Amino acid sequence: MPALHQILLPALGLGALLGWARPAGSAPAAALPQEPIVVQPQEGVTTLVFRPPTKEPWWDTLVVGSRRPERLLRVPEGRRFVLTDLRTLCHEEYPEQQPQAKDRLWLEDRGPESLRVILDARLWELPHEPRVDGGRGFGNYPLIPGALSWETGVVLGPGHELWFQYEFVGDGRQAFLRRVHLAGYFEDLPPGS
Repeated sequence: MPALHQILLPALGLGALLGWARPAGSAPAAALPQEPIVVQPQEGVTTLVFRPPTKEPWWDTLVVGSRRPERLLRVPEGRRFVLTDLRTLCHEEYPEQQPQAKDRLWLEDRGPESLRVILDARLWELPHEPRVDGGRGFGNYPLIPGALSWETGVVLGPGHELWFQYEFVGDGRQAFLRRVHLAGYFEDLPPGS
């Protein structure tokens, strides 16, 4: 006797549309994340189970110079990247290179046929944290740039690149360096996405 989903989904025309229909008696193919898995527990009840996407954590820290765009990553085909955190830090070998309120940073999502500005802001426009060491950041202000965190993340699709640029504003600051730490995760996309 065919299972309920083998009768209802084709009868309603939904099985093929949703990619859930399969010939009676065939075994389910290996499912990717986000694809439904048909589970037939005992007592003849059929259940659809959706596996959450597999998140592969990724992070990096790199050094950037003033006014030099840097490619932070390229998203491989068949995957997407979700950026969740970004933080700029002083380079430990150059502690005198403190941030200024008018310093600027921006992030871009460069796709095969598009360019999207994710963020373009002066440091004073971004979240700040008080300095706990008594030192000064932002000139005379006891603040330092805080971490940028996105609750849902900034999503970059397959073939897209994440670019970052930091601009030190002021005389004699063009050769300054900054550390950038970013974190997020990769996810596999279902075929045909």
